[in-house]
Amino acid sequence: MPKNKETHDTLVIHVSPDTSVHKVEGMPWFARMEIKCDLLKLMDEGFFLTADGNIETSKGYVTNKNDPATRKLFKRQPEWTGTIHISANSRGAWLRCHIDEWDHTNIYEVYGKRRGEDGELKLAYYYLCFGDENINCVYGDRRALKGFWAWPQEEHVQLNNVKGSKETSQDEKKGNVGYAEQPPSYQAAGSSAAGNH
Repeated sequence: MPKNKETHDTLVIHVSPDTSVHKVEGMPWFARMEIKCDLLKLMDEGFFLTADGNIETSKGYVTNKNDPATRKLFKRQPEWTGTIHISANSRGAWLRCHIDEWDHTNIYEVYGKRRGEDGELKLAYYYLCFGDENINCVYGDRRALKGFWAWPQEEHVQLNNVKGSKETSQDEKKGNVGYAEQPPSYQAAGSSAAGNH
């Protein structure tokens, strides 16, 4: 029997207004989404955010009146549940952070972890906006993910299918069975500031 009683997978998404800025300190605001989910289901069916549907902005609150940061609760059962924490360098920047305007181009970094047979979370998906070591241990780089997924998008899949029509994907070469032992060798510039994964 697994030692860990938790059964959900986890998805952590870091969002920024400008993914060309690679340091959190240089961003007007930075958001961290922490999601409990069935990771495979979100990959298969898509992951969608709608401010008028599955984001409960009425439950949002400010953590400190002197600190322009807020946490907004959002959920959609049974697919997933989670929180969004938004930190900003000014109240003006915080007010200009509109969740309903986010799309996949705002995604800075993503960690997706699945439960193994031992009950422990294992890295199955990793994305970094300025990296080239993105990982999808489930579907590789030849299946587009729908909704709020940064990679692979349809354009990535088409490009990879052309490049790799006569080649074996990296996941197949490695004999990947759905998990990565470690994240890529680098760390995102904002990872430590955004919190643990």
